Amino acid sequence: MSGRSVIFSNQKGGVGKTTLTRELGIYLASRGHGVLLVDCDPQGNLTKSLVDYGEKPGLYEALTGEGLPLTDLGAFLSLLAGDFRLTLLEKSLIGEIDAYSRLRALLGRFKLSAFDYIFLDTPPSLGVLTVNALAAATDLVIMK
Repeated sequence: MSGRSVIFSNQKGGVGKTTLTRELGIYLASRGHGVLLVDCDPQGNLTKSLVDYGEKPGLYEALTGEGLPLTDLGAFLSLLAGDFRLTLLEKSLIGEIDAYSRLRALLGRFKLSAFDYIFLDTPPSLGVLTVNALAAATDLVIMK
């Protein structure tokens, strides 16, 4: 990956993480920057705000080794969807040797040079998914 990966995080909900992730991604994509939005939150609010709700392949499949199923949202904007299955994955990762670095390995394994930015929306907790996003990010935005 040649671009920046930015995590938007806070242990508290309702501080605008998802909204900022989505709107900044849409804005940069409208300016011709390649943007990948990654919904690391099992609530899937970023995903629900961008595509019709339904079980979409996404981050769950990517972290369990089933490829990288991106949803194209426009010429420069893509989504790696999140949903409730991430809760099950988070529980199963506890105790695994790569539990906290799986997302970083995933982003490094796939050719993501088409993206100038990867924005990671995280759950309102400091669990396995948030730590994975922290390990994968080059930059951190802490929502206040």
